[in-house]
Amino acid sequence: MRAATLRAFRHELTKLALVADPYELPQPGLRGAWDAGWHGLGPKGSSSRQTWTGQGLATPAERVGMGRVGRALDTVSSLGGLTKYLPVGTKTLMVAGTALQAKDALKPEDPTGQDRSRTERLTGVGGGFVGGVLGTGALLRTGWGRKHPFLSNLIGGVGGSLAGERVVTTPWHGAHVRARRQAALQQQQEAMQQQQMVQP
Repeated sequence: MRAATLRAFRHELTKLALVADPYELPQPGLRGAWDAGWHGLGPKGSSSRQTWTGQGLATPAERVGMGRVGRALDTVSSLGGLTKYLPVGTKTLMVAGTALQAKDALKPEDPTGQDRSRTERLTGVGGGFVGGVLGTGALLRTGWGRKHPFLSNLIGGVGGSLAGERVVTTPWHGAHVRARRQAALQQQQEAMQQQQMVQP
């Protein structure tokens, strides 16, 4: 089932990239960016595209211009429409990715070796999730983003996630820098004291 799920995931990304929708901009501001990133863009700002499951088979209207080979590929890549019932939707993937990061963030010690506290790591995961949704939605609401929804999800999601994590963890980052400087200065002072004690 793991291989089938991966194939279904690839199918959904391809379909998101190639199938166009009659986009209309939703409400402005951060609320609009969140709605666009979480729900996707469609008529009047609402869409069922980004659901918890996959899209399944293309609609009859979408299959009209596919040709015999295109319809066959659509049937095979969607597992005969089974992806409509598999957890390979955009929302599921976003939440699953965040859950995997949260699992590492809950560990007693920082697995990255940066000595970050558990609170800082969890805050970074939350900020990355929110930033990813907002970044995706903001890019989708541009003219370029509406023409390239797949790239908008990719670029906006990754960029927004990195930015969101950076913003919410900045206070801890500054504290870590100061703490490391103080520790280094203390080590230097202790080393100098030991040298003075050794010298006759």
